[in-house]
Amino acid sequence: MPTIVFPTLNESRNIRPLIHKARELYPDFNILVADSGSTDGTREAAKDCGAFVFNLPKGKGRAMKFVLEHVESDYLFALDADGSYPLEYINDMYYLLRTCAYDFVVGNRLSGRIVPDAMGKAHFWGNKGLTLFANMLYKTKTGDINSGMWGMNRYAQAEIQLSATRFDLEANLFTEVNNKGLRFGKVSIPFNRREYGDSKLRIVDGFSIVRILIAEKFK
Repeated sequence: MPTIVFPTLNESRNIRPLIHKARELYPDFNILVADSGSTDGTREAAKDCGAFVFNLPKGKGRAMKFVLEHVESDYLFALDADGSYPLEYINDMYYLLRTCAYDFVVGNRLSGRIVPDAMGKAHFWGNKGLTLFANMLYKTKTGDINSGMWGMNRYAQAEIQLSATRFDLEANLFTEVNNKGLRFGKVSIPFNRREYGDSKLRIVDGFSIVRILIAEKFK
């Protein structure tokens, strides 16, 4: 059975509508929340909606490492729980994984429609620059190295070994997909304004992404 994972940190106002919508769109999927130490009632809200909740060490990378090591699923999808990623497009990703022999599929925000004010100029050009750097370093054609929406099949779950701790997670996934020779696909997605709260990304996360790209390339 496929699984949808929401990594969370203080997303209590966003998680309820996300879980309800996920259950409406994908009634046969498992819904899992990988929480990294929320203090605002996120875990309780998710449990009230019937999701299975992991209470994990702080850090998105650490949370998803635990999920990959302990959750077995035919297909695993993950997206940030801030309401900015479109749940409807999981269906497109699911189709590509099942019919196009891809092991890993990512939602490409930079080739889709970005809603005004959904992504600041610094984040937009930072994402563009980091994606260009990654493509030059790894000789690939990925479109959005920092996308927080992706899916993988069971084979990729077994192959990918994460070392990321925070928001270098997506870069770590990119390096693992390429270093392990996994088959990679992408789906253009719209990117929406987050419903509540502020982005948790920091400038220092950009340096962490560059570090992990270089370290994993030449290890």
